[in-house]
Amino acid sequence: MSERFNGRISEVVNQMRFASRAELKATLQSYSKKYTQQIPQRALNHLSQVKALKSRPLKIHNQLI
Repeated sequence: MSERFNGRISEVVNQMRFASRAELKATLQSYSKKYTQQIPQRALNHLSQVKALKSRPLKIHNQLI
């Protein structure tokens, strides 16, 4: 999934001109949040990363909680 993220973020960065480093940083942070919370991933059964993590049972020391 990191390869897809890197490809997508490079498209975003290449399509824009940034007036400052702060603007670039804000754009990267915003896209990263959107990517993990909203964009479904085929490898995760078409769920976002956050939804996939929330749907899994929590295991601590091989015991379900």
